[in-house]
Amino acid sequence: MSARPPRIGIDFSGLDHLNLGNGQYRYAVTLIDALAKVPEVPAEFLVVGSRPDPVPELKPLFTQQSDRWHYHSLPSWSFKGAMYLDHLRYSSLAYTHRLDLWHSLHTFIPALLPCPIVVTAYDLMYELFEEYKPAIRSRPYQMYKWLIQHRVNHLLPISQTTANDLHLLWNIPRGKISVVPLGVDFTQAKSEQTGTSTVITPTTGLTILSPFNLEPRKNLSALLQALPRILNHYPNLKLILFGRAAWTAEREAGFHRLCQELSLSLNIILTGFISDAELAALYRQTTLFVFPTLYEGFGLPLLEAMAAGACVVARKHSSMAEIVADAGALVEPCDPDHLSAAILTLLDNPAQRQRLQHLGSERAREFTPEKMARQTWQVYQRVLDTSGSGQK
Repeated sequence: MSARPPRIGIDFSGLDHLNLGNGQYRYAVTLIDALAKVPEVPAEFLVVGSRPDPVPELKPLFTQQSDRWHYHSLPSWSFKGAMYLDHLRYSSLAYTHRLDLWHSLHTFIPALLPCPIVVTAYDLMYELFEEYKPAIRSRPYQMYKWLIQHRVNHLLPISQTTANDLHLLWNIPRGKISVVPLGVDFTQAKSEQTGTSTVITPTTGLTILSPFNLEPRKNLSALLQALPRILNHYPNLKLILFGRAAWTAEREAGFHRLCQELSLSLNIILTGFISDAELAALYRQTTLFVFPTLYEGFGLPLLEAMAAGACVVARKHSSMAEIVADAGALVEPCDPDHLSAAILTLLDNPAQRQRLQHLGSERAREFTPEKMARQTWQVYQRVLDTSGSGQK
C-alpha cells in the first residue's frame, strides 16, 4: 500500500478578519501562497478560516490546486465559554480530516489535537512593556503560554530577537525553536517604474515616510518631537504617515495636540489606509523611510521599504538591527535629538542616501517568500519525522 502525503492543517482563523494592513495577516497569506508555489512540497493542506469563504488573496488557490489545497470554515464564537468549546471544535476537525500536523498562525492552540503542533511566534511584547501587563494575567494568555511550554512541538519565531525572548523569558529549549524570517514580495515594486504615488508629486519636495501607528511602543511621538529641528533646516519637508493603526480617541487627541504644540500641522500628511500599489510607490519615491518603533518581532514595513528601494532609518536594537544590518541608518530613536541628527545627516548627503538605498535593496533580496516557505516546510518535515506522523 503506497504511503499517502502528509496532511497539514494551517489555522488562519484568528487573523482572517484583518487585512493586508496588518503584518500578521500579510505574513499568513504570503506564507500560504508561497507554500503552494514550492514544487518540492509533497503535502495536502487544509486551511482553517473563520470566514465562509477564503480571503480574497487566497481564494484562487483553492480552485487552481483543489487536489492539494482545501478550505474549511469554522465561524468564530464569542459567547461565554466559547474558548473552551473551540478546543473541542478544532480538535474534532483535526480528527475528522486525519491531520498529521497542525500549524497555528496565531495565539489560539487547540489543546486536544491528535497530531504534532507547530506555532508561529511573532513577539513577546506583552512580557516587555508595562502597558500590556494586564493582558498576561488573562486566562487565554496563560493557556497559550502553558501550551507553548508543554504541548507545542516546535516554534517558528520570525526573528532571532523573538527566539531569544522565548528562550530567556519562557525557558523554551533552543532545540524547540527554528527562526524563519518573513519574506516580502515588494521586490516587484522596485521594477514597476510606471507606478507613481498620488501623495508625492514633483512639487512635494523632501519627504519622510513612516507608519501612522499610535501604539506607544511604535514611538511616533519621538519622530514628531524630532521634526522641528529638521524643519529648521528643511522647512518645506513633509512627514507622510500612512495607514491608521492602534487608534483610540484618546491617542488620536494626544497626537493632534502634540502636532499643534510643535506647529507641525502644515508639514504632516495623513494618507489613511492605502493599497499595496500606492504604498510601494511611496516607498520608492520618499526621501527617507523612518521606523522609530522601540520593539518589533520583525518589522515588516522596514523590509518592505528596503525591498522597494527606500533609504531607511531604524532602531539599532531588537529585530530592526537584524533586518537592516549595514544597509540603513541605525539610531536610538528614544532620543529625539539623536533621531533628528541622523535624519539631517542623510538629508544633507544624497550620495549616502543612494548608497544605502542600493544596500537596502540588496539586503531585502535575502528575505523572499520562497525562502520562508522552504524553511517552514523543512520544519514540518523534521516534526513529522520525529513524531512518526504522516505518510501512513
